[in-house]
Amino acid sequence: MLRQSRRFFILGVLIIGVTLWLSPGPVSPPQLEHQALAINIEVPVRVFKGDKFVDDLTLADFELYEDGVLQKIEAVYLIKKTTVSREDRPKKPAALPQRFSPPTARHLVLIFELTEYFPRIREVVDYLFHKVITPEDTLLVATPVKTYTLPSSAWQKRKREEIAEELLSRIKKDLIWGNRDYQRLYKDIERMFTEYRDPSDQTWSLRYKMLVGQLLSYRYLDEQKFREFIDYLQEKEGQKYVFLFYQEEVIPTDPETEKIFFKEFAFQSSMTANAEKIKRLFAHSSIAINFIYLSPKKLRQLTPDALNPGSFKTVACSLDEVFAVFQGMAEATGGLVQTSANVAAAFQRAAEASENYYLLYYSPQNKAADGRFRRIKVKVKRPGCRVMHRLGYFASW
Repeated sequence: MLRQSRRFFILGVLIIGVTLWLSPGPVSPPQLEHQALAINIEVPVRVFKGDKFVDDLTLADFELYEDGVLQKIEAVYLIKKTTVSREDRPKKPAALPQRFSPPTARHLVLIFELTEYFPRIREVVDYLFHKVITPEDTLLVATPVKTYTLPSSAWQKRKREEIAEELLSRIKKDLIWGNRDYQRLYKDIERMFTEYRDPSDQTWSLRYKMLVGQLLSYRYLDEQKFREFIDYLQEKEGQKYVFLFYQEEVIPTDPETEKIFFKEFAFQSSMTANAEKIKRLFAHSSIAINFIYLSPKKLRQLTPDALNPGSFKTVACSLDEVFAVFQGMAEATGGLVQTSANVAAAFQRAAEASENYYLLYYSPQNKAADGRFRRIKVKVKRPGCRVMHRLGYFASW
């Protein structure tokens, strides 16, 4: 029996039941210190020229707008990995300039929303442990089956290579075992084309629609699960980086059955979520989503050379609604969108881009706690630069 709506519920599992990995007991969330003296908005900003991070900007190079109104920037910090590299303040500060403590702790989350295991995931894990993560970082890895956390105590008990090898083994096992129903269903649909195929046959047509409907159920998105995931990360002080690996999905069809597909499923939504609301919630929580979209170089396409029962054409129908949602989440949080056939290269680019950033602080002119979403726009005065930052925040002090 197929497990309906398995995919993307993983975001909820992070809250409902986190499986602790290499940890003897539960991990307590850090205690936050709240400052009620002033309203300060923190905006992580990444500036690139081409593919290179621009690291020589000063406060004078930035302009920050809230809902179209220019704001006064109180401080700019250049952060390299987990170190404050430089601080810049106005030349004529207020009589009592505020003191800021940039939170440089990092919380890394890797979510593998994949339908199969790729050998190059080994390179992803190797790069993560040799080039990215430090003992001061926290790590959470989610697969279709379980979630795993790496407590700080693991670094004292195990070698880095041993931890990486164990994690890789669990990811591989989960991706193979957790997707067995999905893969079996996909092969059932493919067999409908290689064996008896007659779209005009009502029985054949009904079975095809049933199988495709079941396949589509695996990409279901639930707004409540997104909220639970946001709440989980929002409790953590510091910078939150999510690397979401998502595999392009295709549905086997041919010119005849393609009509069935578009008629029955083109307007079938995979969401109970409001995409715009989800984007704003992630932006408000300052969670940077890096969306890594794996698109194979050659999609499954079989062109008939002769009109015989064994020859058929499979048209790759990309399910792009989910792609649009995750792409919007990445753009709204100042993260990257990487489309590649190479999972390791895409992760490396996203990880490198996340390491360096500026932290801008400002006190909004409009201090009304009206709960409305305030849009942020950051500009740099240097031409030819690409600026990435979160979309905004909800004004609820």
